[in-house]
Amino acid sequence: MPRRSLVTLRLVSVAGLFGLALAVGLALARPLRTASIGFDSQVAVLDFARLMAGRHVEVFLSTTPKPLLTLIYGPLELLTHDWRTLAWATLVAFGVAVVLTAELARRIGGIAAWAFVGVGLAGSGALLFDVGYALAIPWALLGWSVAGLAISQPGPRYGLAGIALLVAALARLETLLIVGLAFVVLVGLEIPAVARAAGSRGIDRPPRRAWLVLVAFAAVPIMGLHDLLIYGDPFFWSTVPARYSALTARPILAPAGLLGWLIERYLSLWPLVLLGLAGFGRLIHKRAWGVSLGLLALGPGIAGFLVYLAVRHIYVPDRYAAPIDLALVLAAGIGTAGLLEAGLGLARSRLGQRSALNPVLGVVGAIILAVLATWPGGILDSSLRSSVRTSLNLAADVDQMLPALRQIVARSPDGRRWPATISATADGPTPALLLVPVPYRPRLSVDLDAPLTTVGQLVPNRVGQPGRYPTIGQFVAHDRHADGTYPALRSYESSHDLTINGVTVVAIVADPARGWWISEVRSAR
Repeated sequence: MPRRSLVTLRLVSVAGLFGLALAVGLALARPLRTASIGFDSQVAVLDFARLMAGRHVEVFLSTTPKPLLTLIYGPLELLTHDWRTLAWATLVAFGVAVVLTAELARRIGGIAAWAFVGVGLAGSGALLFDVGYALAIPWALLGWSVAGLAISQPGPRYGLAGIALLVAALARLETLLIVGLAFVVLVGLEIPAVARAAGSRGIDRPPRRAWLVLVAFAAVPIMGLHDLLIYGDPFFWSTVPARYSALTARPILAPAGLLGWLIERYLSLWPLVLLGLAGFGRLIHKRAWGVSLGLLALGPGIAGFLVYLAVRHIYVPDRYAAPIDLALVLAAGIGTAGLLEAGLGLARSRLGQRSALNPVLGVVGAIILAVLATWPGGILDSSLRSSVRTSLNLAADVDQMLPALRQIVARSPDGRRWPATISATADGPTPALLLVPVPYRPRLSVDLDAPLTTVGQLVPNRVGQPGRYPTIGQFVAHDRHADGTYPALRSYESSHDLTINGVTVVAIVADPARGWWISEVRSAR
């Protein structure tokens, strides 16, 4: 009996898709000499450091805690002392999530759906933004795809789906919209009249084990325990959006404005929306109820949630719409496969013969459509690439600043003084010893092993005459990649000491070619 080859076309195609995703992510993130690490992910490492030290985070940081990133990124950085490991872990999560989501599409829509979803996700801006900054969406998509695969197989594994959604919720709490919708459906189908109506429409009543999906609600007490140990408040996670919105200078859209923004956004993506609607119809036709429910939660459900945040006067950044984009890509892949299958079938009927090239033509057509529909707003978007490149340059500057900043903290008797309680203000009850670029403040607190009351944030639009803000006795780490070119910052952009109105800005170390300076504010008297 001949031995079966371990290398199959399917294995090669899966490896090729993983390689494509890794190559695209690597071309954007480039974690070789340094790494672009987003504020949220730096905070996750800071959270783990405080947890291990048995201390609370000292000041309010404007990011909702993400326990999954705390448990992944924290040990990675603290064991390796290398922030690039976070970026590499995110790249691997991105590649695996793309492969698994494409496999989910193949299971429902066939090989053309696999090609569209795999290629579409590999170049999608909704995913690549978080890849470029080592943020949470790739990890959440990994959980969502595992849950979809678990419930779409012939013998659904609802317990596995619940655990996968639990993990995803610890990365992106919006995942609980899926679980909440599942709860509503399960409760509804227990009502006899609803169950009879569903049965008349060909909807099977789910088995009792389907309730295992609700294990994902355990994310809420886990979030509470995480925040109790690290922030001293089990409900801290629920207060962050409102607190940040009260502090931010960014425009907060009213409900009508946010709804208009959503409509404008998805009108510009009309090909993807139309293909997604076709795909959702195909899911209903195939009675893929579990996946349909997930797409409803991540699509219209997230849209409704964002409008709800606007009603509460909460700031909603663009990237909050990422789950909607990803749900659209999956639905559009399934819709594309159906349309291509119908088109090739029509051509075959007219030609009167079946061609072996039909599957190949379907895959090629799906890939072309995926690139046209998703890549212009993703890997081909120059603004995305420029943003990540700026973050990489800032990270490289921080690497260069570190030796001098360590000496400053080491020389100060209060440089590593740990406060007993969380301060209510950004810089603590007394001025911070160091003022550093806001995007890398959590990282510097970890690298310098200093509290956030020592490592403060430099707010460029607050900078005035030396001696006021920053004040006498403070050190200033100014970087144009983060702070821009405000006129008031010119006092801190010199390689020589400057005396202004009785205050001296003492140059410590600088690299003007790269655009960063470290200085101290002293009294000239």
